[in-house]
This record gives sequence, structure tokens and C-alpha cells, in this order.
Amino acid sequence: MANECSICEKELNEADDLVTTDCDHTFHRQCAQERLDTKNRTDCRACGQDSALGDALARLKIVSEGECSICERLWTLEDDLVTTECNHTFHYACAQERLNKTNKVDCRSCHQESALGNALALKNLTKKGECSICELEWNWKDDVVTTICKHTFHRHCAQERLDERNKADCRSCGKESALRDALSRNTRTTNIKKSIERKPITIE
Repeated sequence: MANECSICEKELNEADDLVTTDCDHTFHRQCAQERLDTKNRTDCRACGQDSALGDALARLKIVSEGECSICERLWTLEDDLVTTECNHTFHYACAQERLNKTNKVDCRSCHQESALGNALALKNLTKKGECSICELEWNWKDDVVTTICKHTFHRHCAQERLDERNKADCRSCGKESALRDALSRNTRTTNIKKSIERKPITIE
């Protein structure tokens, strides 16, 4: 696989949501879809083969929005998503919560064995960042909360900030009540370690 998406010129890795053309060029799926939607360009960005990118997207039935069959609500490309090898897309938080609470790793749409667990495992390998409350790194092993404005914090940092300082806004961007709302939703975006230990996931 090429190391770079020639649309955005950023690195590709196996954990990304990708699309590959008949001419064997690989792109970030979102980059390819945006190029099609905004520029109506269906040719391969790497070699120019006519309709190659459009055909690859059509095979994957890529759309700009769809329904998460876990929560039965609409998702868009702006959301934090996870897509299985059987090409079903879910909100990341919904998929992670399903795994954490029920230990179900199959695809919620077609029930392909381990499909959702495998997709989450790959995505979680790349999920890390800095908690702007304690200024320390978080990763997929930590217990974190993510606000509606898409900022992620250690859960205990967020809870302490709310309890001790009565600060409910997002520490990163200041969005009002965002931190309180995230804590009240109890959205878990990480910590699949115990689920993986209970039922090993094999990535084929």
C-alpha cells in the first residue's frame, strides 16, 4: 500500500478508513468522497484513470450520511465513525459502548463475526491525544469522555473539574455545558482492554 494519500498528501495506515481503486491506488475514504462531492472528480488522483475513484466509491456504496444501526440515528462524515470490513458504518461511541456493555464484537447490521470488534481494535490503536485539564496524554486504554465539540478528557479529570470547581464548559474551546453534558451521557470512547481479554479479537 502507498504511504501517502495523494489527495490530502497525508500518511495512510491500516487503521484508516480507506478506498482502493482498480488501478491499485489507495486514498482516505473521506478524501475521495469529498473530492467527488465538491469537485465532481471521479478519476484516480494518482494516475488519472478515468472513473476509477468514482467506481471504487460506488462499490463501497459510500454516501455522505447514513444511519447507525446501533442508536438508529443519522451519522455524517463529520462524526467520529468506525466502518467494518463488511462496509457498515457506526458512530464510534455507539460501537464502543456496545462492546463495553455487551461484549458483542459482531457487525450490528449483518452480524459478520468479529467485524465490529476488529474495526474498533484497529481504530483504537491510533486514538490518543492530550487531556487539556491535566495536560497529560490519554490513549485508548484510558477511561475518557468526549464532548459534543469533539474534545477528549480523562473522565476523572473532567469529573473533578466539575465537582471541585463547578466548571461545566469544555476546557479546550469553552463551549458552555459541554463537559457536564458529556459526563451525564456517560459516553465511553475507550477502554476495550477488558473486553478484549474476555473474548480475544483476531484481526484477519
